[in-house]
Amino acid sequence: MEMGYCWGRMLASVVVLAVIATVPAPASGVIECLKSVAKMDQCMPFLVGNTEKPSNECCSAAQELDKVAAGSSKDRKALCECLYQSFHPLPLNYEYAKKLPNLCQLSPYFPPFTPNDQCNK
Repeated sequence: MEMGYCWGRMLASVVVLAVIATVPAPASGVIECLKSVAKMDQCMPFLVGNTEKPSNECCSAAQELDKVAAGSSKDRKALCECLYQSFHPLPLNYEYAKKLPNLCQLSPYFPPFTPNDQCNK
């Protein structure tokens, strides 16, 4: 494994943990923001552009959250707000991030990773 990849992964994990500490309480009973962000940590190497495709663990985590997002519009919005607030400050590669739903076979309900808040759409 390359040293740059290890440092990048460690830095991304530290940043995610720092962001988790500032995430507000969940808006819905089903969405647990901290757990959702922790699950998506599996996707950080892909979302920041360190790997060209998401890992199986990343897709598995995203698919679990996709099922929650498909449950109701309230859950979908809560998950979207949680992920946006948690990941927006990070140096995401948005070209890669927009490929995640297709690469992991997610539904249209999965919140987009975008530089702008899309949670009310």
